[in-house]
Amino acid sequence: MTQQEFETLTGLNVSASEFDYIHRVYMAAGSLDKDAFCKEWKASHKAIRTSAILCAIVEENEHNVGYIGSLQSQLKSEKENFKAYSEHMADFLIQILAAE
Repeated sequence: MTQQEFETLTGLNVSASEFDYIHRVYMAAGSLDKDAFCKEWKASHKAIRTSAILCAIVEENEHNVGYIGSLQSQLKSEKENFKAYSEHMADFLIQILAAE
């Protein structure tokens, strides 16, 4: 969702830094569609912006997303290593069988 879409859907004008926080909350909201998110934000935006609990949840979610990305990179690397090892072992076994 862009800042312009958000402002159109809510009727609120926000600064770029405010929208950055709003977008972080929106991304943390998971499968909540933008229309429902904007409706909820408009109804309770003053409380949402000052909620220490929500801020902590958004930060934790962002941390977890980063951690998952790191794990995905490690998994990809391990798959590549395993593939190379398997190919090396296959070549080795072929050489042993050919020598017999």
